[in-house]
Amino acid sequence: MRLLAINGLRFTVTMPKRERERHKRTSFRDNNIKRAGNFCLWDSWSALIEDEVIGSAFIESVNDLLLTEYQHRERFSLQHPDRAVGWSISTPLSYAYRERGTMDTVRTNKRTTLIRVTDRNIFAPLTDIVTFALRIEDGYGAVPIIVEEVFPGSDFGPFSGDLRKKGRAFFMPDHPGGDEVLRENL
Repeated sequence: MRLLAINGLRFTVTMPKRERERHKRTSFRDNNIKRAGNFCLWDSWSALIEDEVIGSAFIESVNDLLLTEYQHRERFSLQHPDRAVGWSISTPLSYAYRERGTMDTVRTNKRTTLIRVTDRNIFAPLTDIVTFALRIEDGYGAVPIIVEEVFPGSDFGPFSGDLRKKGRAFFMPDHPGGDEVLRENL
């Protein structure tokens, strides 16, 4: 947990233990492991939040959110100005589609359907975008900010429903990552 204060407003930023453990297996694996959803710039949540560029931009974004309202969920993406941060978990369909049979439609659970890249010769691209999903609660003293999700790549909204409508193809966490950097605008 980090206690922060900006302009007299105090807030804490935490990632629940369950989420930290899950992210150790997906987003914060060894940063030399080229796999979809893994960061190459940071190997832990602490390293990300302490990063001069993205950590600072994250704190500024949270501060802006707290000026509007408490007790809500928020999603936002930040773009690193100089470097790739990791291998994206999704990509525009136009990037991933090569020929028939390179993708399929899967139901990951009862509520979520998506297009998955199956061809392991289509590598998850590097990205300079980090997406955060937060829960902001009302608190006494310091406002609690709970990080529910953080991953490399563009925001596609909550991971539920018919994600085929988003126009994106998804890579599973064991999908190999490549060296090409996909530039997307926020």
